[in-house]
This record gives sequence, structure tokens and C-alpha cells, in this order.
Amino acid sequence: MSGLRIFISHSAKTKAAQTLLKRLHESLKDEHQVWLDRVNLRPGEPWYHSINWCIGYCNAAIVLLSEDALTRNFVFYEVSILAFRRRTNPDFKLIPICVPGEVDDDAIKKSRLSPCGISDFQMITGNDNDSIINCLHNHLNKITQCNTPLDRPIEELCEFCIRCLTMILTFNRFDN
Repeated sequence: MSGLRIFISHSAKTKAAQTLLKRLHESLKDEHQVWLDRVNLRPGEPWYHSINWCIGYCNAAIVLLSEDALTRNFVFYEVSILAFRRRTNPDFKLIPICVPGEVDDDAIKKSRLSPCGISDFQMITGNDNDSIINCLHNHLNKITQCNTPLDRPIEELCEFCIRCLTMILTFNRFDN
């Protein structure tokens, strides 16, 4: 499989969010390596380590913005790192997708995710799942190359790890 390595960040509690999440995964999995927790995590697997690895290894990420996702600590954690990656590597693709009828730009700006700057990135919105998925595929088809820190020499990887740890420690300081 030669497609992108795509991480999907989400908290899908409503039927609308669950349906869109499932459709996104189904529509991408044949052309890309898609990492979705409920599909890829196995019983007994260290999930925290797996999620961190995928966040670092993916060269594109989708953030499914549902009403629930705007309040979840772990979505905040994932989006913080993904937004940092996008700001430090223009090749990295971060694609926010709004669940129709649940989230709009105002809700995002008022949410816990606002400090991450997720609303700074062009979002995919639509009135129905088909239009959202078509828009996503059109965007992904235009991507030619996306390098990750793991595709770089060891010196750059060490520098990236130090930047990530500094960011994580900074966020932890604000939580206490």
C-alpha cells in the first residue's frame, strides 16, 4: 500500500459522529494506511504508546470535530501535538472535519481546542457525509509527498523529540 499514513483523532459518541467516522475509515482504508483506535488497538496493547507512535509516524491526520470531541482531554492532547507538527512541518497535513449539525466554527473557537489553533486550519464542512468524504478525497489526491520526523536523519529526529517533550511539559504545567 503506497498511500498516506493517516491518523484519525475523534470522540464519536453520537450516531451522526459514529456514522461519519465509520464512513471516513471505510472510504480511506483501501488506498491509505489508516489508524483508528477502535480498529487498530488490540486487547492488552499499550494504547497510550500506540497512539503516540501513530501521531508521530503519520504524515496526515484527520480530526473529526464532534460536539463531544470539543470537550475531551485526549482529543485536546492529540490535536495539540498534531497542530504543533503541522506548524513545524508544512508537509504534514492536518485536516479538521466538522460533523454536520454538531459543530461550527464558533463552537470550536469557544471550546477547549481553541488554544491548539485548530480553527486556523481550513476545515472540511458539509451538509452530508457524502459531500464531506468527496471533499476529503479530492484534497488527499492532490498530496504528493508528506515526510514525517521518522523519515528524517537521526539528528533531526532528536531535535523534534526535544521540541515535542518541551511542548508536552509546557501543557502539563498549565494543567496543574
